[in-house]
Amino acid sequence: VINVFYVSGSSSPRMILTFIFAAFVGIWMFSNRTYISIRRKESKQKKIVDLEIHMNERQYLCKGLIDTGNRLYDPITRKPVMILEARDVDFLPAMFQESYINGEFNLDIFEKISMKIDSIWLSRIHIIPYRSISKEMQFILAVRPDKVVIHLEENQLLSHTKVLIGLNYGHLSNDQTFQAIIHPDLIAG
Repeated sequence: VINVFYVSGSSSPRMILTFIFAAFVGIWMFSNRTYISIRRKESKQKKIVDLEIHMNERQYLCKGLIDTGNRLYDPITRKPVMILEARDVDFLPAMFQESYINGEFNLDIFEKISMKIDSIWLSRIHIIPYRSISKEMQFILAVRPDKVVIHLEENQLLSHTKVLIGLNYGHLSNDQTFQAIIHPDLIAG
């Protein structure tokens, strides 16, 4: 071993240079992937904003991810639909969660439950059809809030009343960095 390289009788300068070059390329590829991963995470963090949801004189604070791929609208009112992780939201009726089976909204069960729902909530409910990439037509239960306030950088606030909130009783983020997915039209103003 000479200066950290193994040298044998068959070692040639070409083989040593090839090893050095291969090591350099490997280190460059590893550091480039790490850099891209860090940039992706920073970019994602810039898209996470504070969010206030006001409904029935109550307020819910959470983090929201601005998702440019979310193009969900109510087909009747054409209001944009943002998605909320609703498991821990205390101002929603527990009956809403009962209408979800295995994370998917069940319209048949909801029809039975809707007969028991308070009239205040009945006027706020919307059933939104949507299609995901790998599944056929589905529905999501949405509610109409009094207002949604989005806190952007530099103390800029965007307040919206023409928005619907789709309820999701699963996890939107594995690491709990956000609890809502914000429709990009709400950021456009």
